[in-house]
Amino acid sequence: MTANELRSKYLEFFKSKGHAIIPSASLIPENDPTVLFTTAGMHPLVPYLMGEKHPAGQRLANAQKCIRTSDIDEVGDNRHLTFFEMLGNWSLGDPSTTLGAGYFKKEAIEWSWEFLIGKEWLGLDPQRLYVTVFAGDEKAEEDKESIKFWQEQFAKVGIAAKVCKFDSPVYGIIDYRIFALPAKDNWWGPAGATGPCGPCTEMFYDVAPESGPLQRTFDEEMEAGRLMEIWNDVFMEFNKKIKNGVPALAGDASLPKGRTPGEYEYVKLAQQNVDTGMGIERTISVLNGKQDAFDNELFWPMIQKIEELSGKKYNSPRPPLKLRGGGITLPLPSLLKGEGVNPPTPLCVRGEEEITPLSKGGAGGLDLRKEGENTTRAMRIIADHIKAATFILGDEKGLTPSNVGAGYVLRRLIRRAVRYGKQLGINEIFTFKVAEEVIKIYQETYAELKKNKDFIINQLVKEEEKFLETLEKGLKEFEKTKPKFTPSPPSIKARSIEYGLSGDDLFNLYSTYGFPIELSLEEIKKLYKTFNTEECKGLGIAELPKDDEERFLRQFHESLRKHQELSRTASAGMFKGGLADASEQTIKYHTAAHLMLAALRQVLGEHVVQKGSNVTPERLRFDLA
Repeated sequence: MTANELRSKYLEFFKSKGHAIIPSASLIPENDPTVLFTTAGMHPLVPYLMGEKHPAGQRLANAQKCIRTSDIDEVGDNRHLTFFEMLGNWSLGDPSTTLGAGYFKKEAIEWSWEFLIGKEWLGLDPQRLYVTVFAGDEKAEEDKESIKFWQEQFAKVGIAAKVCKFDSPVYGIIDYRIFALPAKDNWWGPAGATGPCGPCTEMFYDVAPESGPLQRTFDEEMEAGRLMEIWNDVFMEFNKKIKNGVPALAGDASLPKGRTPGEYEYVKLAQQNVDTGMGIERTISVLNGKQDAFDNELFWPMIQKIEELSGKKYNSPRPPLKLRGGGITLPLPSLLKGEGVNPPTPLCVRGEEEITPLSKGGAGGLDLRKEGENTTRAMRIIADHIKAATFILGDEKGLTPSNVGAGYVLRRLIRRAVRYGKQLGINEIFTFKVAEEVIKIYQETYAELKKNKDFIINQLVKEEEKFLETLEKGLKEFEKTKPKFTPSPPSIKARSIEYGLSGDDLFNLYSTYGFPIELSLEEIKKLYKTFNTEECKGLGIAELPKDDEERFLRQFHESLRKHQELSRTASAGMFKGGLADASEQTIKYHTAAHLMLAALRQVLGEHVVQKGSNVTPERLRFDLA
């Protein structure tokens, strides 16, 4: 199945269930200063989740362009993406038997099952399907309704769906189908610091059944890549709001799920909502029997271009390996950690790699150190980041790289891709060549990419050239720090090394010259190799010790945090408002912003672009160009 076929099938299915199909919203949120990008299909629908009436009705569905950077450091594995398309369907309002009215958990779960398992739709094997639900906490009770509805669906195919709770002493997941997990796993939202949120139920698919029964805990199988998440149904019953008007703690919006006791309260929404999301990239890979979200037609043209530019090859992820000794199936990450080896053998550490000399029951003389794994990770990062940058630049809002807000994220994506390109040996201006492949892939679905192609290419070339100049200046400044870098000979036992260079120095390089911390660490690693390490030979510690690398990073981020706090203090009191306030007057101003943009385009022309806005109960500010 192709991505276009999946997109069409999804929208066709929910249209048959009485849903109106709405277009994808802009990647740059309107009238919401609490987030930089549209992170989910529900994001543009927040006012309607809060009670405002949507002109298309209570049942909606679409394919939404999304950007998420919270997991940017995880990109490079087989499942994390910065840009992705989210297929979603929504119910705005209380359950009703009236066609076209709202629905809730029962219908959402039944339809999820029907679309996933139905032969005329995706036709997935129910024996390979696993689901999670919310286990409950002080804010809300266990989601027993979802458990009941899932058990009814599994029973249709003769599967007794037993429930395993996250705090259960049961180890392993054989015979379990439903996993009740804590809020960090199964409580979604809000998209910003405040707003609609609620428990969710996620669907996972076993992508490697040929490797034998699942043997370990749910989290371990998921982290190893054996179980791939393909869909998430969120039941938005609550509104997270600031308690008694007390401001949130600094940085709270970035905490997992934003569930900080004491600072916020969770109140029931006036209406029950359903918000679901299915990632096209992951799902299309699963449908085609792949274990890699990059192994599909949405990425291959870009990866092939990167192969051509670098002269290196992308290695598809290897399937889980079987240990001969006990016949236990363990994916590669477990082998690297020494799991399944009885007894576990000590690890020899070299840089970031963990190498287990597998002996009893192991894989013989298999050498798990593969240069290709780093190459594959770099290619994934480049493809992901350039795709994200291409869509951001192609958006109607006309965002460009800068040092603030969303523009800074865009700049970071481009420069991070360039940095990994250099690691692959690409020494020419190349990002625009990868972007051209992105445009070819998506131009029929998202016409704005073709329309804005020249702008996209010009901005990428301009930013890449600027970054290369920055790197040259930064390297010259780094050369001046060399006299400070005087590590004492390492003690093998104590692993204690004193440096004349600190994370503060690296932060100064970053803040003054824009020299990335990652590149500073690479230069330090190169320097480290030049010092006498005779006593380390054969012991696998000739590289910069991991503890020391982490110390540099801690110092750097501490300096960065102090800098950010000073900046925050300087601007305190200058800004307030946004949809963090969901009062009736604020929602009216939010609607007025939409009407204003439409009116301006009608009077002045379609070239009018909204550059920003700020909505409060007192006023509406509207920026345009």
